[in-house]
Amino acid sequence: MMTKQMISKAVLALLLITSMVACKNTPSPEEATKAEAMAVAQACYDRLLEGDYDGFLAFRHDIDKIPEEMRPQLADAYKMYMATEEQLHKGVKKFTAVRAEMDSTMQMMHVFMQLDYGDGTQEEVVVPMVPDGNGQWRMK
Repeated sequence: MMTKQMISKAVLALLLITSMVACKNTPSPEEATKAEAMAVAQACYDRLLEGDYDGFLAFRHDIDKIPEEMRPQLADAYKMYMATEEQLHKGVKKFTAVRAEMDSTMQMMHVFMQLDYGDGTQEEVVVPMVPDGNGQWRMK
């Protein structure tokens, strides 16, 4: 039969183990920042895959500095890019943010995106991301 002291020790051990697991699963501030930049890059490229070129452009850091009349031309350029990938590789089937690395010198996060093509090939591209001053990441 377990005594109160044995139960207390078991409860303390369980609490210690639980707190160790919880601490281990808590990302560091650096890892959290990388995850945020990757999530924004993923959302951005999901828009591109969906054909939402204006939505894709909305993630650009400098979009407000680009004259309104030029934005449709940028959207058309991305539309042409996706059409070219369709011809060359049977299209891009999936974009996946796989990792991020901070460039502290340039105050920029490099998000590595894997492109999975319809022909079975893959490619990795780097998407430079910068903070916009409001705590949000944007494409450079």
